[in-house]
Amino acid sequence: MEEISRYHRLYKFENGATLIYYKHNVNNTTQFVVGFIGGSRRDGKIKGTAHFLEHMLCKETPKFTATQFNKFVRNNDIKSNAFTSENYLVLYADTPNSNLTETCKVYRKLLTNKNFNQGSIDLERMAINQEILMSKEEDGDFENIKRLIQKNFRENAILGTSKSISKINEKVLQDYIDKNFVSENLVISVVSNLEFDQVKDIVEKNFVHYFPSNPELKNKPVKALYYSPANIIVANYIKDCQTIDIEVSYGVKQTEREANLYSLVEDYIFNGFSGKLLKRLRSDKGLVYSASFYPLCLQNNLSFKSISASTSKKHINEVIDTLGEIIADIVKNGISERDYKDFKKMVASVEERRSGIKTISPLVLLDRYVDNSEIFFNNQIHVVKNLTREEINNYLKKVYKKANVIVSIEGNFDPKTLYTVHEIERRLHAKQSKLLYHRPSEMMVVPHDYSFLNKHISDYYLLKLDESGSLGFIDGNYFSNIVFEKLQKALLNSKANSQVKEQTEKTENYDIELDKGEMKITEIDNDSMKEMHK
Repeated sequence: MEEISRYHRLYKFENGATLIYYKHNVNNTTQFVVGFIGGSRRDGKIKGTAHFLEHMLCKETPKFTATQFNKFVRNNDIKSNAFTSENYLVLYADTPNSNLTETCKVYRKLLTNKNFNQGSIDLERMAINQEILMSKEEDGDFENIKRLIQKNFRENAILGTSKSISKINEKVLQDYIDKNFVSENLVISVVSNLEFDQVKDIVEKNFVHYFPSNPELKNKPVKALYYSPANIIVANYIKDCQTIDIEVSYGVKQTEREANLYSLVEDYIFNGFSGKLLKRLRSDKGLVYSASFYPLCLQNNLSFKSISASTSKKHINEVIDTLGEIIADIVKNGISERDYKDFKKMVASVEERRSGIKTISPLVLLDRYVDNSEIFFNNQIHVVKNLTREEINNYLKKVYKKANVIVSIEGNFDPKTLYTVHEIERRLHAKQSKLLYHRPSEMMVVPHDYSFLNKHISDYYLLKLDESGSLGFIDGNYFSNIVFEKLQKALLNSKANSQVKEQTEKTENYDIELDKGEMKITEIDNDSMKEMHK
């Protein structure tokens, strides 16, 4: 089975293996990824298995030592790497065409390796333990926020923990291979200036027929599931930190195509020394050294427009005010006629620069295939250059007017000087939110513990400033959804169901808001309840 478009070809072999092909016109090189659908979602009870296996595949085989592999890569100018995600495990190569066939042979040996040296396993375990420690220090703000907004978020999903990887041995690795390395899960993504038939022939000879076929073991990628957009505002106090990092993300529902179509517009408006961020925050007010905008597309047509800025602790509120002024100006006035003409000039220059280059990353191809989204977007420059000023301004108003926000503030600051939750929402022109609990239970009003909550939520998201130096606010439906789901399970499993029921009958409905980090509880009358259900 084959799917052909102007920009790619997707070919299915009879045994279920998949080839994704894209022809570039840059130079005589081929980039490819080869591996299996499954990734860390197939780890079973031992987290980190797929990632551990990825490390071991890049080492020696019974007939090919690690030294020989490294020498082969270096002497032939091959860029080599490997990747594990929640949905796939792949090896990567960027090689001159003259070495493509030999590189494929070497990678086949790595993927079909059936023997792992215990000494190598123990050494690699030490390296992965170090990687785990590094990842804890490098976790970005958005990774922390995903713990809240993603329903099926898995802590330590890819790397595992020191405890889990201590259980990995040759048997565990081989079991993973037996259950996942079948032709139905095999995917090869290739970007090359070679013709399709040449690539297909090389791929088929070196990969397609070396793995057993077993349709029952075919893996279906898992998509991330998110709670509906709502506001989350988190402030994290870090002692002795010299700067304050502020990140404001506007969450919107939009298609990936629309997000990509307008990304050049938003980049022009926000970034660079002539963009609104540095002009207003740095040139006009001297509040920051750096500030930047970047869009992030998630699955389920959910996008975040994120603004990052670093400042000093005495200017936190002023930075928030200024960002609010920028958003208000964008919503009210949009892009000016002069800026629109300058933008059109820039697009023409971008088109001229890109017109002779045709390439894409094989990992991008793989990601879009695995996510079952559009594998390609047509070259959108010709569409962008025809956008009218009215279309741009309508888009800006739709995206940034009363959107939901995720705000992260980190650093050494006095929490008493920060704006309250609703002040931040108002100044950033976000939706005003409040926690509405209409299911009566004392547990929801004053929990004795948080054991029924999503275990990925740190306590500091629920508490005011404590001895650990953490201050947290949560506002909106993310939190209430998590509480409802976990509470229902807790109540169903409780041995004291009768006591809970008796207590519930005595408890009225409550409207709970966060006021300066503390829960504020007021009773809801029947008319309000009816209005809320609407």
